[in-house]
Amino acid sequence: TDTSIQEVLVTERSIENTLPLELSRYGADLEIITEEQVRNHGFVDVAQALELLVPGLHLTTQAGAFSYVNVQMQGSRTSDMLWTLDGVRINNRLYNSTSPADTLPSSMIERMEVLKGSHGLMYGTQAIAGVVNVVTRGFSETTDGSVVLGTGSDGIRRLNGYVRGALGDHKLVAWASRDQSDGYEIYDNYQPAAVNRKRGYDVDSVGLKYGFEFTDKLALSMTGIQTKATLDYPNVSNVSVNDRDETIFSAKLDYIPSDTAQFILKGYFHNWDTDYYTPPGASAYWGYEDMGFTAAAVLKPHRLFEYHLGYDFQTYEGQDQVLLIAGLREDVHAVYGQIRSTDELSERARFAAGVRYNDTGGNDSTVWNASGVFELSDSLYVQGMVATSF
Repeated sequence: TDTSIQEVLVTERSIENTLPLELSRYGADLEIITEEQVRNHGFVDVAQALELLVPGLHLTTQAGAFSYVNVQMQGSRTSDMLWTLDGVRINNRLYNSTSPADTLPSSMIERMEVLKGSHGLMYGTQAIAGVVNVVTRGFSETTDGSVVLGTGSDGIRRLNGYVRGALGDHKLVAWASRDQSDGYEIYDNYQPAAVNRKRGYDVDSVGLKYGFEFTDKLALSMTGIQTKATLDYPNVSNVSVNDRDETIFSAKLDYIPSDTAQFILKGYFHNWDTDYYTPPGASAYWGYEDMGFTAAAVLKPHRLFEYHLGYDFQTYEGQDQVLLIAGLREDVHAVYGQIRSTDELSERARFAAGVRYNDTGGNDSTVWNASGVFELSDSLYVQGMVATSF
């Protein structure tokens, strides 16, 4: 029988979606976790997948699934990691040792991208040790979906599902999940007066994505995610509760007029509100609001080099009545640029270098990044990166 192997090239339209892979071609260390890996392992939330599948990332949860995590990436602190969801930063800058992984169910995952090393050039603050980007379920020309129902010990109940497809030129993705646990005791000994001893969680999340191609060169996509959660955090004398209400919205316009130019405009809104209380005490507010805008371009005016240029704006405000952090607001403007070699310059050596300038109106910072890969043979290569961050 005559058999042949056909090469299939899968391409992405968006600068944002291809950025991690582009950076990995120039010396950045990238790990990718697929939806299939998450499903086959039966992970409940994002933290479980990261803990078991990413070498070089050391993660421990504080109280099991849907709780805060302690993260080390190549020896870093938890506060040195930037978390993004479809490219939207979800870290709390007022209290940056609190990770945002406690409201990220595994059912929404299309893939997870973990960039190691300092990436302040492209991603801004807190990308000192690396970036964890959770990519939600993508568009599809054909209709598909799934429903998953599960249960387990400690009163664990899971119900999640998604559906996606296209109506003409309109593409839609919708998903929903509900994760619950009656709770479990995480300490061997409690104070005799402790009435509430079990750590439980109740997380509901829904998401909707919409895509439309005006032409084969111009495409719009929008994403909305709403999460409501009740998360218990026990100690030896009682259980404190986080009642969470979180909203994320983003819109993106991709324009590719030719093979030598790509453009993107993106805006996002992230609202993170928590009522924190220890029964029977009164609740205290803890939350923030983060909005931003990005404009970027990748230009290839000649064969030897290409250029990635961009502008970021972020306005952030929040307060914490629990840790007594007063209401604060900050506006940040940033411009950045990176030059990359092409295969036309060298098929075995690739390098990139860039600089970023940030201004808050009261403080400013300039950071830079340089990386490269050299293929000694078809089976041996060396790569490296040196960078500053802030």
